[in-house]
Order: sequence, then structure tokens, then C-alpha cells
Amino acid sequence: MASFAEILAIRCRHTRTIARCLTLLWAGWWVFFGLSSSFNAGVAPARVLLHIALPGLIFLLTAAIAWRWENFGAKLLLWEGLLVFACYPIITWEANTLATILFVMLTMGLPPLLASILLRSNWQRMRILNLLGRTS
Repeated sequence: MASFAEILAIRCRHTRTIARCLTLLWAGWWVFFGLSSSFNAGVAPARVLLHIALPGLIFLLTAAIAWRWENFGAKLLLWEGLLVFACYPIITWEANTLATILFVMLTMGLPPLLASILLRSNWQRMRILNLLGRTS
């Protein structure tokens, strides 16, 4: 029968992998979306990078930070998700419908919040493993 520390180590690996995949898929989606929408809108090549950098490259940077420093990255992801949920409706209320605002909030704000919760819980499990004298 597996010990408590072994079960916790397995869960840590799976939780970390799920959070990292979610973060990379989310950031990659917004890079792709920014790139494709800028080409579709006929944006000048010099402005394409700016159009992509607004959400996508910032999200990729956060994903890289979360990959390297789990606890700090979880905090950044939490702040990004909360910022989207708080600011996006205020900024775009006049220009978009409620359905559009909810869709963007769920696709832009919810994934970093979920990844933040997963990374933070994984970080706490790793602390327990370190207290038990075993790391994964």
C-alpha cells in the first residue's frame, strides 16, 4: 500500500502538469487570437506585434514565470484573472453585448484563476512533502 507521502507526490505531479497545460493553452490561444485578428483586420506589420503583445505575450510571460516559480506565478495568474473579471466589463460595457462580455471574461479570466488555484494547492502540497522529508 502506498504511503501518504507517495500519494501526495503523485498528486503534485499531476496537478502541476494540469495547471501548466491549462496556462500554456490559454496563453497560446491568446497569442494565436491576437495574431490572426490583426492579420484579418489588415493591421500594418509594425503594429502586429503590439496587437499580439497586449494580451498574448503578457500571458506567455506569466505562464513562463508560473512554470519556473510556482507560488509567485500562481499569484500573478490570480491577479490577471481578477483584473480581467473586474476591468473588462467596465472598459467594454458600451461597446459589447452582455453575452460577449461574459464570453471574454470566461475565456480570458477563468483559465488563469483555475491555474492559480491548482498551482497554489500544488505548492502547499509540496511544502507538506518537504516537511515529511520527501520531494518529487
